[in-house]
Amino acid sequence: MRAQIVKILLALLCVVTIQRGSNTQVVIADQGYREALNAAVPGLVDGSGMMNTAHPDLATMDSLSLTVWTTASSLTLNGLEYFQAVRHLATSVMSITGTSVSSSIPDLPPTVEVLRIMGHGSVDIDGLPIELDQLVLQPTPAFEALSVTLLSAPTSITALLIYQNSMIDWSGTVDVGYVDVHDISSWPLQDLVLPSMTAGTVDLWNIMVHDLDLSAITTEALFTHTSSAEGQVSWPVGVSSMFLDMGWSTLQSWPSSLETLWLSYGGGCIPPLPDGLRSLEFRFGYECLPNWPTYLDSVGIYGGIEFQYENTANYCSVLNSECPGAYPALAGLVRMDLNNNGTADADEPMVPSSTVTIAPGGQSTGCAPDGSWQIGVPPGEHTITAASGYPYAFT
Repeated sequence: MRAQIVKILLALLCVVTIQRGSNTQVVIADQGYREALNAAVPGLVDGSGMMNTAHPDLATMDSLSLTVWTTASSLTLNGLEYFQAVRHLATSVMSITGTSVSSSIPDLPPTVEVLRIMGHGSVDIDGLPIELDQLVLQPTPAFEALSVTLLSAPTSITALLIYQNSMIDWSGTVDVGYVDVHDISSWPLQDLVLPSMTAGTVDLWNIMVHDLDLSAITTEALFTHTSSAEGQVSWPVGVSSMFLDMGWSTLQSWPSSLETLWLSYGGGCIPPLPDGLRSLEFRFGYECLPNWPTYLDSVGIYGGIEFQYENTANYCSVLNSECPGAYPALAGLVRMDLNNNGTADADEPMVPSSTVTIAPGGQSTGCAPDGSWQIGVPPGEHTITAASGYPYAFT
C-alpha cells in the first residue's frame, strides 16, 4: 500500500513539474530585445527566441541594465520577472529609425528596489512591487519626450526623480518621500501635471512650462529653482512652506494653509497674502505688497538684511500697480491755514517738512513741495493726521 502511495505522489510531482515547465517558456520576439538580454546574460535567449528561465544567473544577478535598439513601433519587455534577485533595474528602449516607441513591461521581480526608465516614447509598467526606494525617469537622448504610466502603482516610493521632459501618471494615491523634477522645458511650452501623491517634499528645478498643476499632491513643503509658469498655477494641498525662485504670468491665489513664503521675485502680480502667513521674505525686494496678513510681524528683504513692517511697507494701489485688486488711494494737500478758515486756499503756502499718517495701519508719506500727498490704502474708513517738525497747529 505504501509503495502505491509513493508511486501516486511521484506521478503527481511529475505532472506538476511538466505543467510548471510549460508555463515558464518565454518567447522573445524582438531581435533587439534578444540581443540586450544576451548581452546581460550570455546565452539566455536561443536563436529561436526562447528564453531560458532556468538559467542559474537569473537567481543571482543583483542589478540589470538593458538598452534595447528596435525597429518596432511597439515592444513588450517580457520575462523580466524571472530575474529573481535583481534589486536595481534600468531599461532603455530606443528606436533605430528615430521614431517614437510604445513599450510595455508586464511584470517585474518583487525584489526590485530601484527602477530607472530611460529611452523615449511611452512606457506602460505593471507588476511593480509594493514599495520602491527609487523611481527614476530620464529620457535618452536628453530632452526627448518620455511618458510613463504605472498600471499598478506601488504603495510607497522613497524618492521619485523626473528628468528632462519626462511625464508620469498613475491611478490612486502613492506615498512619496521626496519628489525631484529637473529640466522640464520645450517649445511650445507644455503643461506639467503630477499625479496624486502624499509627498514629504516637492523640489522643482529649471521648470519652464505653460500650466503648472500640483493640485493632486498633498505636501507641507514646496521648493522651486529658476523656474517659470506662463499659464495657470495650481498649488499642492496642505502646503505650509514655499520657497519660490520662479516667475509667473497668471497667479490667482496662494494656498490658504501657507505659513512661510520665501520669494526670489521674478515678476508678475503677487496675489493677496493668506491671513495665516507668519513669515515672508524677498530675496531681491518687491514692487508692492497686496495686503498685510494678520499674523505677519515683518517682511525680510535681501536675506534678512532689511526689514519692513506694516506701517512702512509699500502697498499695491492704483498709484503704483495695475495688478487686479490693487488698493485705492487717498490724496490731499497740507497748507498753512493763514486765515484760520480750515480750507487750503490757493495763496496759502505748504507746511515745511510735513508728513501725513493714515490710521488704521500707520502708513505715512511725505508731502511734495506744493503740499500735495497721495498714498495707497486698503478699502475702508481712514483717519488722516498731518505732522510737521515746525511749530504749527493743524486745523
